[in-house]
Amino acid sequence: MDSLGWLLIVYMLKMLNGFFNGVYGGLMTSFGGFAGTIVTLYTLLVGYKVLIGRLGDRSKDAAISILLLWVMGGIIFYPDVYRAWVITPVLNTVVNIAEFTVNQGASNGHGISDLFGRVENTIGKLMAFFDTVDVPGNFITNALLQIKVIGAYGLLALVLCVAYLVFIGLFLIALFGMFVMFFVGGICIFFAAFPETRFITWSWLRAIFTYGLEMIFASIVMAIFIEMLEMATSDVAATNIVRDGVFTQGYGALLFLSALCIWLLIKSNNYAASLTSGTSSGGGGMGGGIAGGVLGGIGSGLNMGGKLGGKAALGSADALAKKIGGSSAGNMAIRAYSKMRGF
Repeated sequence: MDSLGWLLIVYMLKMLNGFFNGVYGGLMTSFGGFAGTIVTLYTLLVGYKVLIGRLGDRSKDAAISILLLWVMGGIIFYPDVYRAWVITPVLNTVVNIAEFTVNQGASNGHGISDLFGRVENTIGKLMAFFDTVDVPGNFITNALLQIKVIGAYGLLALVLCVAYLVFIGLFLIALFGMFVMFFVGGICIFFAAFPETRFITWSWLRAIFTYGLEMIFASIVMAIFIEMLEMATSDVAATNIVRDGVFTQGYGALLFLSALCIWLLIKSNNYAASLTSGTSSGGGGMGGGIAGGVLGGIGSGLNMGGKLGGKAALGSADALAKKIGGSSAGNMAIRAYSKMRGF
């Protein structure tokens, strides 16, 4: 059975393909009139300059433009040809490179789906350990250990799940961005025929490469970390709470690696943009928003707990001061000691 993450990728591809089939043909048909007007005006302008002998050194550029218009016209205005010559080669290249990094060159067509499956199996192994962990006593006889186990391992599962969600989100955003560029690709490729508008085509190609590299770098990061996450999860699953305690080396390693994986996944946008000199898709901001929201909620809870603990401690200090005798000197001494302790 396919993993949830890979099913989301498949659903996204089906939706995008359906949208492309329904939109691209009509879009290029509407653009055909405008393109014909531009070609007609360009032909008249070039012909006029040839007649008056003012074309000069630009005759080579004019010949290249005419050749490009003839070649590209047979590609961009036919959806099936455009898919076969542009979309399919680009997507296959991105997937093959990603699979090469994941499977160390063994491109068997299932490398990316296996990566999603391995991450979900790691999360499932951790959840299975939570279900079977044997904590002695109950909330009445051993409340501190019960709370410690729930809080510690709940945080661990949350951070690991956030890392997986960020990975899925980056992959989906990059895939969606590539198809958005494919939708307008015919128009952008058309402008490559003219030297004055060729920058539009280069910007389009840069955007395509940026989105493709984001998928590749995200796969590289997860492929590197999944090995370490699997080993750390195995250590945690072998933990004996009574013998080893809750906060073991395996627990600390898994928590740190999960948090580091989130940060490096967010940075994969910057890796891609630095190579193409383009702008990142913003998927890193999405991942940072997810991680920041989760960690912010945890921090708010800890902050609230700290405030309640501080108020309780201050109340205890005041009570102790009154018990000492209520003298101003005793009161000042207790308050000074409380401030030194951070209460």
